[in-house]
Amino acid sequence: MNPILIAIIAVVVLILGFQYLVLRAAKKHQGEQVPQLEGSMAERITAYDKVVLYFTSASCGVCKPVTPIVEQFEQEGKSIIKIDIGEHMAVARAYHIKATPTWVVVENGVLSEIYLGARNKKGIEALLS
Repeated sequence: MNPILIAIIAVVVLILGFQYLVLRAAKKHQGEQVPQLEGSMAERITAYDKVVLYFTSASCGVCKPVTPIVEQFEQEGKSIIKIDIGEHMAVARAYHIKATPTWVVVENGVLSEIYLGARNKKGIEALLS
C-alpha cells in the first residue's frame, strides 16, 4: 500500500479520535447549570432565555469563514455571542472548552446542547431557532 495514503489515513483517524474525545468530554456537562461568571460577559449570557455561545480563537482556521456570519447575527440582535477564548479564558474554562469552534446552547440557565466544528449560515440559524 502507498505510504502517503497510509499517512493520510493515520492523520484522519487521529483527528477524528481527538474530536470524539473532546465532544465526549463536553457532552458530560450537558444538562448542568450555567457556570457563575462575573462581569459584562455574564450579563450578556444571562440576558437571554436561549442563547448560542460561539467559542472561537484567532488561530482557528476553521473559524475564519464562520466568524463574520456570527458577527452579523450579533449585530442584528440575535441571541448569539461570539467568545474569543484568548480574550475570555475564564469563560472558556468555566464552560470546559477544549477546542474551537465549539457551540454551546444555553436555555433557561442550563447547558442544553454542545457541538464541535464549523457550521454554515443555515446551521447557525437552526441553533438559534
